[in-house]
Amino acid sequence: MKQSARSLADVLTTRAYAFGRRSSLARAIVARLRRLRSAALGQRADFVAGELGALFSFLRHCGCTFHSCTVLGANPEPLDVAFRYDVHVRDIAACHAFVEAHRAERVPATFFLFWDYSALERSYSGAFQELAEKIAAPLEIGLHDSPVDAWLIQSQFRFDRGAYWGWLKSPAAVAWIAAMAADKNALEELHAAVLRGFISRVHRMQERFGPIASVAAHGGDLRQALHPKLDALGPGVAQVGRNLFASAWLTPERVAAAGLEACVDRQNRSRGRWCQVSDGGGAIGKMVQRMQVSLERKAAMQILLHPFTWDGARRDGELSHLLAGGGRTLRG
Repeated sequence: MKQSARSLADVLTTRAYAFGRRSSLARAIVARLRRLRSAALGQRADFVAGELGALFSFLRHCGCTFHSCTVLGANPEPLDVAFRYDVHVRDIAACHAFVEAHRAERVPATFFLFWDYSALERSYSGAFQELAEKIAAPLEIGLHDSPVDAWLIQSQFRFDRGAYWGWLKSPAAVAWIAAMAADKNALEELHAAVLRGFISRVHRMQERFGPIASVAAHGGDLRQALHPKLDALGPGVAQVGRNLFASAWLTPERVAAAGLEACVDRQNRSRGRWCQVSDGGGAIGKMVQRMQVSLERKAAMQILLHPFTWDGARRDGELSHLLAGGGRTLRG
């Protein structure tokens, strides 16, 4: 019976790996198609400049001042604003227009590059380099990272994100989390190995792109695949799993060990000194509503934008219309 169960588990794991490898190829194809579509059909640079210009003017009219993400997090004051961009492969083409708009208006921003995760991201290193060459003060670069995911993909799956995803969706991943929770020494060794990998990625980024001061947590495949399953594993195992997610793993001590000043997701946020608004999922209307609530409270604010949202993805409204009070959502 045990042998039969083990054989079944091996078959399921093999199928998961096979699916994952196909998924990896699909990710690469989709990313390339998105880039081509963005170049052929994407919004003009003046559209991005117009939308950002409307946002800059609106925030200035409200009495806001602009800062980098690390400066805002270190000492947030009422109506301080920091612009954060999480830049994945799909964001590169549109991101050039955002860089140009910020430079034209001298508005600080931090562009967190998701460039050293799997083979797919590394294959675009030249495109990331080309973008980074345009980023100069008051703009800055940071690392977008999910340290445990990156360590697993690079050291255990030979940079094959698809195979890693296949494993995460298999019973083997849940069993691995449970094993880590049951073995304190193994868990400590894992964290030490992940920290060494994180420090190495920071150093590689500094060698390629120059000095960086901060990191921004990436949601990560681990969180996406396992978050819905953790509660069923019991509180102890669930907590071990959650502590592997980037937002929890990037503690001030680990960030400092890599020579960085801050993780901009955590910096003073627990004390409610600033809030974040985002264009996630193309929900521009929701972003504007949350922004207005924050401004009414005179709170400091980090505005997280994803360039692809503005150049190929679907949005529920246009920012300039919504800020003027005359726009309706496109979905509703």
